[in-house]
Amino acid sequence: MLCTYHAGQWFNNLLNFIDFIRLQFGKTANVLNLNDCLHIWLFSLEVRSLRDVVKMKLILSIMILSGCLLFILAGCARKNDYMPPAGATGEKIFKGACVQCHTPVNGKVMILRSEMANKEAIIERVTNGKGFGMPAFPNLTGDSVQNLAEYVLENSVTR
Repeated sequence: MLCTYHAGQWFNNLLNFIDFIRLQFGKTANVLNLNDCLHIWLFSLEVRSLRDVVKMKLILSIMILSGCLLFILAGCARKNDYMPPAGATGEKIFKGACVQCHTPVNGKVMILRSEMANKEAIIERVTNGKGFGMPAFPNLTGDSVQNLAEYVLENSVTR
């Protein structure tokens, strides 16, 4: 019976189902919404009653919300302890501290919004971070943060 599945078996089934949908529908799988996929998956497991369907939807919803919450909290109030070497160039600091998240594309390190296309805004963002994704870099101060801001400005495009 479905309710006796262990969480690991249940999750593996879900991953197998997602792979099945990708193989069957290819790029058109994006047309299916989550609810359709869930119904197909649940009934492919031979769920016998509506009560089981409701239980599985509840469990799936809780798993998705828990995963999102963990993802959000993992980035919350992060600080990065990167310490640049003395006299480091902006490029060296960028490669040491930023490239893990900001991978250069076509020779440009960032695509900046117009309000971020100035040294002061970049320095503030690097020093204090923003939201859940951008950690603060409290060890970047003085010439280090100035060099990084200049490098980002010179090697970015503004949209």
